Amino acid sequence: MRKHVRSEGAWSRRRTMLGERKDRTIDSAVIVDLKHRETAPRSTVAEASRPARQITKKIKAKSRDPSGRKKKNSDRPAKYVNWSTPFAWSAIVAAQRKVGWGYTNIVQELRRVNYDFFQYLKPHTVMGWIVNVGGFSQWSPAVLARADKGNIPGHNKGGRHGILVRNHVTF
Repeated sequence: MRKHVRSEGAWSRRRTMLGERKDRTIDSAVIVDLKHRETAPRSTVAEASRPARQITKKIKAKSRDPSGRKKKNSDRPAKYVNWSTPFAWSAIVAAQRKVGWGYTNIVQELRRVNYDFFQYLKPHTVMGWIVNVGGFSQWSPAVLARADKGNIPGHNKGGRHGILVRNHVTF
């Protein structure tokens, strides 16, 4: 019994129809592999956006009394990026003035200017900062208030704000 032998042309057509690709020679200088690009870890970017953490750590180290409960666990690195720092917010406003109110365009411009810092800024985050008032886009009042605070945290306790902590000013 004779076996059916396919020609090479039929096999290569079948391979391309199944989604397999033929071997192609590509100039290696043209290929840019973005998967292996050196990027800063998210925690490094988040720490850089929160300088108050470093300041409070230094103040606590100076005033720490050797007696008392010892620290068991080391500090966790920052998880979330504070986009309302003066450095980041001024770049965001400059990008908005350059490209308009399109939130995807704002993020693309920021990544073009400083990819290492703005690589974790997503378009839907910027979309939440923009409100339409009377048919015109503008920054939301809450975002502008956070940008005015800048690096200052929302309270004076230096960490998470618990329900039993009361902020009061004493003169």
